[in-house]
Amino acid sequence: MIIWGWRTLHRNGPSGRFHCHACGCEQDYRVRRLQRFFTLYFIPIIPLKVVAEAAECQACKTQWKVEVLLAPVVPSAAA
Repeated sequence: MIIWGWRTLHRNGPSGRFHCHACGCEQDYRVRRLQRFFTLYFIPIIPLKVVAEAAECQACKTQWKVEVLLAPVVPSAAA
């Protein structure tokens, strides 16, 4: 008997810096991907497709749509 199916796992994607609207300043981020895998005997074997993506602020852990990374970072005014 062969047991097969699919499963969805969180995977880490690229990282960098962006302007977090929750923190109000420039912070590090990491892209989190929810990806579906083909499984054989409950072991993820073949990655199938990315179901969702979000940019997560590493300071406050708030998740944003990936499109927020396309916005230019506005430098703060020097006092």
